[in-house]
Amino acid sequence: MKTKKKALTFFAVYTLFNMAASFAHPVTPTVIQNLHLPDYMFGLALAVMQTTMFLFSPFWGKITSYISSRVSMCITMIGYGCGQILFAMAKNMRDVLLARLLAGCFTGGAFIASLAYVVNTSPEDLRGRYLTILATIQSVGSAFGYFIGGMLGVKGTQYSFIAQIAVLMASGVLFFFVCESDATKSKEELEMRTLVRECNPFAAFAAGKTFINRTWIKLLGICFMSYIGYNAFEQVFNYYIKDQFNLPSSYNGTIKFAVGIIALIANSTVCMYLIGRTDIRKTTIPVLCLASVFVFATILSPSLILFFVMAVLFFALNSITIPLCQNMCADRARTGDSNLIMGFYQAMRAVGGVIGALLAGFLYGSGPKIPFVFSGAAFALAALCGIAYYSAVRKEEN
Repeated sequence: MKTKKKALTFFAVYTLFNMAASFAHPVTPTVIQNLHLPDYMFGLALAVMQTTMFLFSPFWGKITSYISSRVSMCITMIGYGCGQILFAMAKNMRDVLLARLLAGCFTGGAFIASLAYVVNTSPEDLRGRYLTILATIQSVGSAFGYFIGGMLGVKGTQYSFIAQIAVLMASGVLFFFVCESDATKSKEELEMRTLVRECNPFAAFAAGKTFINRTWIKLLGICFMSYIGYNAFEQVFNYYIKDQFNLPSSYNGTIKFAVGIIALIANSTVCMYLIGRTDIRKTTIPVLCLASVFVFATILSPSLILFFVMAVLFFALNSITIPLCQNMCADRARTGDSNLIMGFYQAMRAVGGVIGALLAGFLYGSGPKIPFVFSGAAFALAALCGIAYYSAVRKEEN
């Protein structure tokens, strides 16, 4: 992305993709209840998807070096769309889980390739800014996607799925044509035997020994715990307002729309200031603490309106956390390891999603508010990891 025009085009298509990725989220609780599936399915379905995201993240991070990010984005977004076709056609629990499994195989690759593309093609002085824009688009695009999907879902869940599938596949094709090749290795170097090894996620993770150390573990702990907390909160929130208040999908979409507006303002002002003017290794700590506070404030809210206000503030604050985590990982990445490290970062997001969503689903049966408590505790632990990480890097510098 050597020119402003190329960067704008990439971010425009990336916005479409992130919006489309959320079109089906507001109607998923309705799908679960229409199919008469158990309550825990809202967490189990996402956990299954996040599991295959986790397993395939190292593979996509590695293979992208050979086929380039634009090819990876094209393949993974079309594959994601195919998974959603099966989800839209699901008739029982088995169908839902199989559809989620397939979608997860490709979803992680789409985000990894996007991150790798920005890291590999951005000028050094603009990389931090572009990564922040990428994270902002993830939050804001997702919020607008919720709004569109929620409004379409009022007419029928099939409308949300049709729009999602069409835009996902179109985004993949557009990425292929608007992006430049950033492959760092020749495809001739990739043999079938090597490709088979890359399909083994545990062998791929073993390559992490080239950069993983105690300091990296603390940093990944921040990402891991914050994504556990976020996924637990988001999944229980979506299902909670449908199950407890019987609110239509438009409410979920409208709330996320408000979150998108606030997140856009917060990321373009507060987040840019934190990244440009502060040591984010230090300032991330109070941000995570505040996220934990807002989670507990949500469940202690005495009225429905205050419940929604606290939830909106939490979602907006979390949108700041994402670019801070991405930038901390990118700052420690060596050029040669960028794809691999972004793969590990995405893997932490995925495994955090697995645990967060799965526990939220099963804890819900013990009490609708218990998953919220779990989420708040996860963000508190992320803050503790942040303190440990800041202490470690200070020792490295001294």
